[in-house]
Amino acid sequence: MSREARHRKQRARAAKGGSSKPTLEAQPSRPGAASPLLGLRFPLVAALIAVPLLALYFYPYDDGGAISTRIQSYLAVYARAAGAVVGLFDSHVVVKGTTISGSLFSMQIVKTCDAMEVNILLLAAIAAFPMPWRRRIASVLLAIPALALANLCRLCVLYWLGAHIRDSFDRVHQTVAPIFMVASALVIFLLATRTRQRKSRGSHEPLVASETTPS
Repeated sequence: MSREARHRKQRARAAKGGSSKPTLEAQPSRPGAASPLLGLRFPLVAALIAVPLLALYFYPYDDGGAISTRIQSYLAVYARAAGAVVGLFDSHVVVKGTTISGSLFSMQIVKTCDAMEVNILLLAAIAAFPMPWRRRIASVLLAIPALALANLCRLCVLYWLGAHIRDSFDRVHQTVAPIFMVASALVIFLLATRTRQRKSRGSHEPLVASETTPS
């Protein structure tokens, strides 16, 4: 059979079986595809936000200065809030300045007792996460009070331990309580970004052209 005859025969088979046309099929993202959390942009932006705020908070301001006075006033408000909750199970609690005093135990609220470093890290993580600004602002306005509530629970537990199980106070204060605050911030962050991650998984399925061949 000549070459020209073979070509005619192949064209006839193709016309009979239908031409092969590329079709677009949605293919799932590869397991190793980059995630917003795994890129460099997220940690860099979070660090640019968190580092200056942490530096401002931990700067050794002069005692009696305007900024130091305002920080002490803020801590006093925190102490009154914690004292109000502690007063529910200890009627002898008195709050004076930043000190919560009871019949069995006294506790002073100082820097880091307000978990400000965890608050700053949470704020920076939400602000750096790739989602609309309206959602970032709304997430921060909900996340920070939620973390403050978790910290109030931590302070109340520490007061109760100091009053009733004094031997466990230092261990819980130095190890368990910080882990609890970090875990709380992580859960709040995941809840704040959960909808965004779901949308990203649904919208990042690329259309891939595949060749269908006749049987």
